[in-house]
Amino acid sequence: MRRDAQKKEDHMAIFKKTASVLLAVIMLAALASCGAKGAGNFVRTDSNSYEKGSYPTFSFDALEAPAAQENNDASYGDKGALSADVSATVPDSTRKMVYTSSIRAETKEFDEAIAKIKTELAGVGGYIGSSEISTSGYSGERARRYAQLTLRIPAQNLTAFSDAVASFCNVTNQSMNAQDVSDTYYDLEARLNSYKVTEERLLNMLKDAKQLEYLLQIEEKLTDVRYNIERLEASIRSLDNRITYSTLSIYLNEVIEYTEPQQENFWTRFGNSIKSGWQDFAEGMGDFAIDLSYAFPWLLLIAAIVVVIVILIKIGKSRRKAKREKKAAEQAAKAAKAYKEAHPETK
Repeated sequence: MRRDAQKKEDHMAIFKKTASVLLAVIMLAALASCGAKGAGNFVRTDSNSYEKGSYPTFSFDALEAPAAQENNDASYGDKGALSADVSATVPDSTRKMVYTSSIRAETKEFDEAIAKIKTELAGVGGYIGSSEISTSGYSGERARRYAQLTLRIPAQNLTAFSDAVASFCNVTNQSMNAQDVSDTYYDLEARLNSYKVTEERLLNMLKDAKQLEYLLQIEEKLTDVRYNIERLEASIRSLDNRITYSTLSIYLNEVIEYTEPQQENFWTRFGNSIKSGWQDFAEGMGDFAIDLSYAFPWLLLIAAIVVVIVILIKIGKSRRKAKREKKAAEQAAKAAKAYKEAHPETK
């Protein structure tokens, strides 16, 4: 019995040792496999080719820097923010400025003024972005016209063009706004350059890739990078257009007499407000009378319909009243007859 027990213990010891050795071999094989996966991932050599061996999952971690920054941006508009490092490196001579200006003016010769504006605009190399001409009111028998023009003018010619408009129109108000978009512009350029570097690296990888799986991965990443390049180039082109061509809005009003500049005080403002109020009231009443004359036939038709409705209502009321009186008379007659039948002795 003791010999059998001893044999069983010896067999168990041998089994445990064998199992331990097999487990150690399996763990070493697994570690070696993981190491091969980490080391065999498109490793470049001095001969610009990839080392032989297995090709595990490809990683683009080194190419993700531009895209990671892209996710933190809401837009690339005029108010886009830029880090202090980029802003600090922009010299004053290369600031990117967007100029917008507006002019409110009067003219006695409306058609001639519009023609001159178009001639001057062609002379400075600008173009009309939008235009609208409408009637703003009446002065006597003549309709006063009003024009709103949005012009795109080369930035260097904006001042000269504004002075030319002032030479043949009575300018009552003029303003200009300058917006510095340097931070946004150079931030877009930096991102664009970063994506172009990434595109070049991906193209080199595409040339050296051997397996279809990794060709597809590289092409997918290349598509995303090129999309971002096109988007950034479109944003830069839009900014370039706004920088190169300033926007000028002209509000031109046709008048009989020009508004004279005055040194205003309390009494001047008070008198002008009363005068302007009466003028607006008179013009408003005149416009109302003219509009009313256009609507006069419709008003007659509406009045006739109202009269007919009122007459029908009165007829209906009188008929209902007559029916009620007739019914009351019949009920009174019946009551009198019933009373006489019930009291024959009364006369």
